[in-house]
Amino acid sequence: MEAFTLKTPEIIKEELDQASDDMAEKQYQYKILDEHKKIITEMLTLNYKLEKNCSMTEAKSYALSDEKYKTHIDGLLEAEKIYTKAKSNYANLLATLEYMRSWIATQRHISK
Repeated sequence: MEAFTLKTPEIIKEELDQASDDMAEKQYQYKILDEHKKIITEMLTLNYKLEKNCSMTEAKSYALSDEKYKTHIDGLLEAEKIYTKAKSNYANLLATLEYMRSWIATQRHISK
């Protein structure tokens, strides 16, 4: 516990800022892939519609089973996992900070 109390407010702020920046970057990457999912679906659907001269429903079925779509979804899921982990790391850092504050306050109260 003493290791926590050795951190200056500047170091703690720097750690929180870094974790926040990391989380924001991971969220940005996830959101890009999420938005592009719609674009890829429509592009593949239209390509299959023209290529196979079929209905839009059939073309969409082809699109959703396309390897390009599967690869994109795999990337999207990986980005979501990375973002969720960064979000959890940030929340853990905040919880540690709150625990540290509580511990320090308790130590002050005990030493009185």
